[in-house]
Amino acid sequence: MIDTWATANAGSDENAAGLMQQSLNRCGRIRDEVQAAVLMVHHDNRQGAFRGSSVIDGYVDTRLHAARDGERGDRRVAITVEKQRDDEDGITWMAQLEVVDLGVDEDGDPITSVVWTHLPDATPTSKSKEASDEQIVWDFIRDHDGEFKKSDIPKAMSGRGVPVKRIPILVDDLIKNHYAFLEARQVQEGDRMVRRKFVSVAPFLRDMSPDDRDMWWEGQTQTKS
Repeated sequence: MIDTWATANAGSDENAAGLMQQSLNRCGRIRDEVQAAVLMVHHDNRQGAFRGSSVIDGYVDTRLHAARDGERGDRRVAITVEKQRDDEDGITWMAQLEVVDLGVDEDGDPITSVVWTHLPDATPTSKSKEASDEQIVWDFIRDHDGEFKKSDIPKAMSGRGVPVKRIPILVDDLIKNHYAFLEARQVQEGDRMVRRKFVSVAPFLRDMSPDDRDMWWEGQTQTKS
């Protein structure tokens, strides 16, 4: 168990696809050599959506999302299968966390833990926040900074749940609001060099840490709403 992914990758940018792929390859080596599953504990971003480069989600076979259900004192947890490579996803299990008394330590302070109790007949009372289409498009541009021409992004984002016709509109909105910009570069096409425009993250955002970027994005979306 890797608890947490951010701690194991301290000093790395979670949004950098190349760096995250190196870490994931090491996990794959552990899995293959030990012949055991590797469980990674990873946190959401501040919008409640998947945090970091999309290569993380692309690499894993199974992704479970744990979220508190109801009030803090209820100690109810909803576990949802958000991705399952070889089986059904979208399944949610409900559980109650029961506090267990384990005695006291040398100072006389109580020692406690929790036990997971499955609630087979329970249904979630609240839903986790889902990423908006704008959030998904922004995450893609952030993760693939300067990799794609504007015209290529809809095809590259196929299967991410955003209507294809909406993607160019959302990209234009991000550029209009100065979250991203069109970066002109000379590229080789066949036997000649041509000038093409690629969608890149706004320069001032590149210097932010992933957490600072999330905080900034949250502030922008709250202002607009």
